[in-house]
Amino acid sequence: MDLFDTHFHLPEEGDSGNYLDALYSDHSYRMLALGGSLQGSLRALEFARKHDNVWCACGVHPHDAGEFSGDIAPFRDMLSDSKVRAVGEIGLDYFYDLSPRDIQRQTFEKFLALAAEHQKPVSVHCRDQENRFDAYNDCYSMLKEFARTGNKIILHCYAGNLDFLEKFIELDTYFGVTGMVTFPKSDNIRENLRNIPRHRLLFETDAPYLAPVPFRGKPNHPALVAHTVMYAAVFLDVPMAQLAKETTENALRVFGLEN
Repeated sequence: MDLFDTHFHLPEEGDSGNYLDALYSDHSYRMLALGGSLQGSLRALEFARKHDNVWCACGVHPHDAGEFSGDIAPFRDMLSDSKVRAVGEIGLDYFYDLSPRDIQRQTFEKFLALAAEHQKPVSVHCRDQENRFDAYNDCYSMLKEFARTGNKIILHCYAGNLDFLEKFIELDTYFGVTGMVTFPKSDNIRENLRNIPRHRLLFETDAPYLAPVPFRGKPNHPALVAHTVMYAAVFLDVPMAQLAKETTENALRVFGLEN
């Protein structure tokens, strides 16, 4: 089957030269490596350049926004490389609040402007405190302006409610589904999966985090996107090969990789 992991991170330490050796031989893989800082983005680009089936995104994660100098020039330079297919991981995180919220919003706005300038999609992190929707309200407001001129949005690891799902669908958003969908208590993720339009559905690992059952608690890897697609296909009562084909086509479309 032809699979596309639309969001993974390289291991923090060690040589990543043989990282893709763990891919299952009975599937064809394409994938997008995400940066969350200047150094992380440069590292993702270096890795993508070494592999025909890997692309990358560059940006500053909300956790790192407080340490961001504000200098967008190195990211603008990276976006001239054909291997850089998106801006990300960017967004808002009001769950951990590791960076002041006003700084998160300013940084997010800078990278949305950069993405619009280069006509690149954005891979967006949005996380709220339990039973709060402050981050989703702010994120939606900012992305609504971004989408107004046809810019493409990917909501990475979408875990919002159905009301916000509908709002973001109106913006022609793509939605990333991770191994969380396999977790026993993730009824909200499964309900979102049931309601995401199939032409806007993407699968991702968020490796090394969020490994699907039965690998939960172990480091995740792009190979394991196959298990998430398999679980989703059973849940949606769709042949796995068909779901893999459809979602890979979605990924190729949003990242501008269609032939």
